[in-house]
Amino acid sequence: MDNPSTEEPSFLPGRSHCFFWGGVFTLLGIVLFLPPLFSYFSSDDFLHLSTIMNGALPFAPTGNGLGFYRPIIGWSLWLEYQLWGLHPFGYHASNVLMHLLNSMLVAILAALLLPAERKNPFVAVGAGLIFLTMACHAEPVSWISGRTDLLATFFALLSLCALAYGIRKPSPRMLFASLVPFGLALLSKESTIALPILVLAIAVYLRSMDRWRVSRSCWLTALALGVLVLCGYFAIRYWNLGSFVGGYGVRGHLRFHQDLLAQAMSRFAWRVYCPPLPQWTEGILEPHGRRLADIVTILFFLHGLAWSWLAWKSPARRTGLFLYGAFWIALLPVINIRIYWTNSESERFLYLASLFAALGAAWAINALPKASWRLTVLLLLLSMQAFFLTQSNLRWRDASFIARDIVEGIQRVSGDEAIILTNKPDSLDGAIVFRTGLPEALHFFGPTPKPSLSVEVLFATTLYQRNSTFTLVEESVDTSTFQLTATDPDSVMVEEDSLDSIVTVDGNERRATFHFRIPLRDQKLLYYTDGEIRGPSRPPNPIDPTER
Repeated sequence: MDNPSTEEPSFLPGRSHCFFWGGVFTLLGIVLFLPPLFSYFSSDDFLHLSTIMNGALPFAPTGNGLGFYRPIIGWSLWLEYQLWGLHPFGYHASNVLMHLLNSMLVAILAALLLPAERKNPFVAVGAGLIFLTMACHAEPVSWISGRTDLLATFFALLSLCALAYGIRKPSPRMLFASLVPFGLALLSKESTIALPILVLAIAVYLRSMDRWRVSRSCWLTALALGVLVLCGYFAIRYWNLGSFVGGYGVRGHLRFHQDLLAQAMSRFAWRVYCPPLPQWTEGILEPHGRRLADIVTILFFLHGLAWSWLAWKSPARRTGLFLYGAFWIALLPVINIRIYWTNSESERFLYLASLFAALGAAWAINALPKASWRLTVLLLLLSMQAFFLTQSNLRWRDASFIARDIVEGIQRVSGDEAIILTNKPDSLDGAIVFRTGLPEALHFFGPTPKPSLSVEVLFATTLYQRNSTFTLVEESVDTSTFQLTATDPDSVMVEEDSLDSIVTVDGNERRATFHFRIPLRDQKLLYYTDGEIRGPSRPPNPIDPTER
């Protein structure tokens, strides 16, 4: 597959190739991500932009820090708010542009790391195209708030490309320059804390493949400066957050046990290449999830041992071992975050690690003996990924349209009274609608913003189709008793945390009967169904026998 050489090849493509393939990447990216370009805002988007409108920065201690310190993301949203205001197109276009740039950087990183001839850029171009079309990238690109992973990965790729170039050229200037995007990556998202381990893995790999050209003193100096950058980041983080961990706390980020890791590893490995499984498979996977995860973990361990043995026996296999290890190293900071077998939620946590999955796929395809086989397999993989990516992009577009319909519907039917929304759509088959941000959306967005409007939510609902229908029937006027029913078999209703203080509930996740502790007077009861906001209906009055 690869043969170590004592002569340094011209590992970067020529300028004409760069312009040509840059045009191909751009055209394909626009076609694939056309639905997100015309989407609306959803969930956290409202929260972040309303923070800016209130004169603060998102992801900062003075704004809606939420325990995170990501000033680069806050400044990027602030800058775009000055450019686009509340027009979603500009924000979505920026996300798509960042993903295009990341895909091109993946191709450059492949050219720097993976062995290939300059006249045959198959591995580099293939890796970039695979990364561009991967189905698991819908969430970070289609969701404006998903730019945390886009920007963090952009700076991480700049750092790794500069590092690899500095080692192979050699270029001490590029080696030291790689520290700047490393610091910016840390200030974009905490998960890039894995970069120092990735740097060491790249250094070991390049040295083992006889591509090390930089002097030892230069390397040690750059390494020492990198440690200083890392220490400086932690100092700034502690100064602003009062904690090194932040975010979801120690229990959220440093919770490691065998069952959790085993299930996470199996799901991450599946979802990086494969789309979500059909919903009906959840009933099969959940009861056996722990046993399946244990089996998959054992297979991963045996696979790693096998690659280590092959790499020790044959240097031609070391590239595969390096990419396999780099994928899991990049996932270390998020390995305890749950992703799902049957929907696309939380796919954004795969974004950084998926660049090594793309490199691995291109490297493996390039190992096929015939050029026709390589091209056929690559086209099949790109077609499959592009198909499922488009489906996910359309789902995220529909989720944003549901958010828009809710905001406009509530603003249209509400007056000065407080609003009680019985069923707030939380997500559409994994695409976030309104997990957060509903009050902010009503206060600052829509055709008629209402800054003083108060809204309470009774149930968060998971939808599996945009036109999901619900019914809300007033069963008793005297006791303020209502029945909410999800008519679609897959829709699920979950009680909100504040529900007990407002109503008492009897029912299940598809049908609930509830009555208010205090009769409704100054509140207006609404519910969402089939893209509309409506008020409750009343059953027909019984016929008085004396009137017959």
